[in-house]
Amino acid sequence: MSSCSSLSHFGALSYKNWLLKRRKPVTSCSEIVLPAFFIFLLVVIKDITAPEDVEQFVADENETRTGPYSYASAGVQTLTDLHDFFGSEAGESFLDDFCDIVGEPGEGLLFRCDDNDDGCTCQRKQIGVAPKDPSLDAIVDAFIADQPTTHTPGAAIPMLVKFDTPNDAIGYIRDDDYAFDTDIIPLTAIITFDAGPPDWEVTIRVNRSSGSFGGRNVPDTNENTNSLLRSHKEIDDSEDGPDSYEGSYQETYADSGFPLLQNTISEFILKTEAEEAGVPTPITSRYYHEFPSEEYTEDGFWDSIGTSGNIFGIFVVVSLVYPFSSVVRMLVLEKEQKIREGMRMMALSETAFYLSWIVCFFIVDVLVTIVIVIVSTGLPIKLFDHSDPGLIFALFFVFNLASTA
Repeated sequence: MSSCSSLSHFGALSYKNWLLKRRKPVTSCSEIVLPAFFIFLLVVIKDITAPEDVEQFVADENETRTGPYSYASAGVQTLTDLHDFFGSEAGESFLDDFCDIVGEPGEGLLFRCDDNDDGCTCQRKQIGVAPKDPSLDAIVDAFIADQPTTHTPGAAIPMLVKFDTPNDAIGYIRDDDYAFDTDIIPLTAIITFDAGPPDWEVTIRVNRSSGSFGGRNVPDTNENTNSLLRSHKEIDDSEDGPDSYEGSYQETYADSGFPLLQNTISEFILKTEAEEAGVPTPITSRYYHEFPSEEYTEDGFWDSIGTSGNIFGIFVVVSLVYPFSSVVRMLVLEKEQKIREGMRMMALSETAFYLSWIVCFFIVDVLVTIVIVIVSTGLPIKLFDHSDPGLIFALFFVFNLASTA
């Protein structure tokens, strides 16, 4: 008897909600039409936004680098080479003259130079080395012994500093005074030996702080393929002409000295394995250039409105403001007029009451989502070219339900 009563209450309340919607056709239609209108505006913006054709990219011989580090000559491939290169420049005023050597203030592999009131001043940096576990201590000691002791001949600060564990190195740079105490020598990188022979594993962690190298950072390995190939490059419309590029990821890696550390570790591993096998150390030759990529068309819409400032997200949120306000208005009006209290005095079932509103809002959300999917994927100009309409429906439907809830 109770279930029949709840069912009848649910039917009566659902009919009541239907009457409220039907008596205000403009408001009811606006709940469905306005979200579709804002999505349609995005479709129009996409239609008038011209796509960009990106030509095939293949590095020519002029863009091939023989050296991995931009501050040194092409023959500098390892830390030993870098030590010898700086040694030829070293003198009593080496740090004072280092800005002239590197060409501009900035942060390099072993030195950091800044502009201040006294001009350009430089500070030495160190490279941290740590074993993953104590069994690799001997390998770390051998690696440090194989490298130059100091940055330049006659310098007092060691080039490499050993930490007992990688966590000790991380704790060193997380010290509260790390960036402020001039007595704390900054680390430019942390090399962790995770495994020794025969299956060598080494991790290199470098500083990715902003502001280095004229604002460029070592690229994030989580970037997508297109970003690593092209997006960091900017068209240069200056004297070199509109077809030249600058600021590539190759230059970023070269500025950081990351490939030089890779070379140094590779040379150490080759030397260690050769000595173990009783054969001469192999002579290696390396060069570096941008990885080629096929031509493709870049969607100007998503570059301008989709990802820049997340304007697309703002459009989606604004499109649902009116349906959400309508939901709030109906609930507040019912509470203000004490309709629920009156129905409860007539034995209204709580289940029937809440279920009637849930079904009402569910139907509205379904209709709104269907119209949005039709506008965004069913027109000749599609807002989502490469997305399945079912997934678009699920995305907007769940978002609508969350907004209503």
